[in-house]
Amino acid sequence: MVFNGERNVLKKYPSRNPNQCTFTYEDFDVHHCASVNDSWKLRKLFKFSKHKDVNLQDDDFGGRSALHIACQKGHIECCEILLENGADPTLRMYDGWTPAHCAAEIGNIEVLKLLIRYSGTVVAKDDAGATPRHIAKTYGHKDCATFLKAVEEHPSQKQEIIRDRIQNAARRTLLKIQKE
Repeated sequence: MVFNGERNVLKKYPSRNPNQCTFTYEDFDVHHCASVNDSWKLRKLFKFSKHKDVNLQDDDFGGRSALHIACQKGHIECCEILLENGADPTLRMYDGWTPAHCAAEIGNIEVLKLLIRYSGTVVAKDDAGATPRHIAKTYGHKDCATFLKAVEEHPSQKQEIIRDRIQNAARRTLLKIQKE
C-alpha cells in the first residue's frame, strides 16, 4: 500500500499466529524500529498504518512485544511513542516478564518512571516469582532496586510520577492548541 508516497505494508509471518500481522514502514517493522531506536520510522509506522497491533508478541523471541524490546534496550523515546499508541505496559512475555522487568534488567530508572506513568505498577511477579526490583538487584543495579523499593513502599512516589504525567499531557495539549 502506498500512502502519500510512503510505502506501508502489512506482513504475515508463518511462525506467528495467522490472525496476527505486523506493520512495516520501508520494510522496517515495529519490533525492529524499537530495537534499533529508530523513533522517526516508528512515528511513521503509527502515522500511516491503519492496521496496527502494537502489542504483537514475537513467538521467536519469547513473546516480546516492541515495548519489551525498547525497554530492554533503554530506548525511552521509542517506549514513549509505543505507549502513546496503545502499547500495554503490563503485557507479559511467555516467562511472565513485563516491560518493567526488561527495564529493571538494565537498571533504567527513566524507563521505569515512564512505565509507572502509563500503568501505575512496576511490582508484577514473573513466573518464577521475581519482581522488577528483584531483577534490578540480581543484575547489580542498586540505584534502580532502591528506586523500585521506594515505589513499592511509598505509594506517594507513584502518585507523584502519575501527577507529572497528567501535567505533561496538559502541556502537550496546550502546545498543540497554540500551534493551530
